[in-house]
Formats: sequence, structure tokens, C-alpha cells
Amino acid sequence: MPHRLSKAARKKLAALMTQLNRDPALRAATSARMKRRRADPAFNAAHRRAMKRLWADPKFKAATSARMKRNNADPAFRAKQSASVSLPPATRAAIIAALRADPHAKRVAKSVGGASYQTVLRVAKAAGIKLRPPKLTPHQKREAIQRRDGGEPLGAIARSYNVHPSTICRLAA
Repeated sequence: MPHRLSKAARKKLAALMTQLNRDPALRAATSARMKRRRADPAFNAAHRRAMKRLWADPKFKAATSARMKRNNADPAFRAKQSASVSLPPATRAAIIAALRADPHAKRVAKSVGGASYQTVLRVAKAAGIKLRPPKLTPHQKREAIQRRDGGEPLGAIARSYNVHPSTICRLAA
């Protein structure tokens, strides 16, 4: 089954092909069969080299970076991207109502018919709903960081807050 490219990847590949069309090695590697992104090491190697040269171009890098920053800074764009899954409005409303009542996405996915876990996550993100409360309050986090930096074992700290030791380990100092 051929791999499907995202719109951004198709645009990037088109820009690559137009800029590097004079490269005979790349032209030879981009036959119709290889464009379908089959697992062909020759194409992948040529594609990697071409992408490296394309990203070395400061104009391309600046334009792409600016576009990515613009899109990532725009909350409307992010919401549109995350909610791009097509759902009937009634199902979307049911998911949002269920999430507001119970912020656990797995339980909501089971309770709302026709909604997968990933769909519930995307709808929650688009609606700006936090899925579950944090395990530790800000005060507990500060306290745990002080105890961890003081040399107390992670397991002992984790047991006192009823969390996994990796939770304590991940806390930023």
C-alpha cells in the first residue's frame, strides 16, 4: 500500500523538485514508481541529499521557518488543524458535553458512539478542554523539587504524593 503524503510534505517535495530539477541524479531517482514513496533506498538517499541541499538554502529556510512560526503562533490555525477530522455536529457536541462532565478521554470515547480515543483528543484540544487535572499542585511540585534536590530518594518522594517516581523525576527544577 503506498504511503500518503501530507499537504505540507507534498508542497515541500514540489518545491524540492522545482529547485533541483537540473540535478540528473535526482531526476533519475524520481521515476513515477518512486514518487509513490515505496521503500526504495536509492530514492530515499537521493531525497535526503536533496532535502539537505534545499534546507541549506537560506531563503527557503527563512520562508519555511517564518511560515511555521506564524502558523504555530495562531491559535485559530492550530484549532483548525486539530479539529480537521470530519464529525457530525451532534457527535462533536456530545463529545464536548461528555468531556466537560468527565475529563477522562478514554471513558468519553467508550460512552460516545462513533468516537475513537484519538477523535476525542482532537475535539478536546480544539475546544480548549483540559483532559485531566495534574497529579501534583504547584505547591506540591515545588516541595517535591526541593526534596529531590536535597537528596531524598525518588521512590520515597513519589510514595508520599501517591505518584510514580518518574513523575517526580520529570519535574523541572
